[in-house]
Amino acid sequence: MIIGILGSNGFLGSELLSQLSQHHEIQAINRQNYNNMINKFFDVFINANGNSKRWWANENPLQDFEKSVLSVYNSIFDFKFKKYIYISSYDVYKKNTYGFHKKLAEQIVCHHSKYFIILRCSAIIGKHMKKGVLKDIMNGKPLYVSAESTMQLITNTEVANFILFCIEQNYSNKIFNLGSINAILVEDMANMLKIGITTKPGAVEQHYCEDVTETLEVFKLKTAEEYIKEII
Repeated sequence: MIIGILGSNGFLGSELLSQLSQHHEIQAINRQNYNNMINKFFDVFINANGNSKRWWANENPLQDFEKSVLSVYNSIFDFKFKKYIYISSYDVYKKNTYGFHKKLAEQIVCHHSKYFIILRCSAIIGKHMKKGVLKDIMNGKPLYVSAESTMQLITNTEVANFILFCIEQNYSNKIFNLGSINAILVEDMANMLKIGITTKPGAVEQHYCEDVTETLEVFKLKTAEEYIKEII
């Protein structure tokens, strides 16, 4: 099976490349070789590309539309594939620009792909992460969210494991919420690391706690605490 990974140089894409290449023939697609890969055929095309900075998207909606929506539309027609796997976000359930654009991209994939899988991921963490609330705590940076905020987490390795599972099970035309089975307080994340936290002026209280029941019916997810322990 030939699998194309768009965004192969990114935090998630590089992990997908590492994990899936142990089982399938992988062709990496990134900014440097994109034009040379146009019209290539893949049994499975995985889109791990696009903007992942929520705050930037909300402040720059037009630019984010190009990175998160238009880029998906381009990929649909630039490449040939049997199945399209799109990495989306829990933010589709929120009223913000970032989530709105992710939802638009999902609809494009559903409309133009005969076979697809959409993964609505919670906050993705990993040993080489460069951003995010957990990373800011580890680096002692002031947080943009309050200590009372709650988050669901999942590692980039677990996302790769789930994608491999979906490919092996030949799932099609499904949308999965993908995150820890529980939400964890930001304050408890800091306590696990034994690090005190400070917040930025105007830090907001955010809550992410989406239902993963359907995913749990086919795949064993872990707690947020377990995912944190895997990377520290």
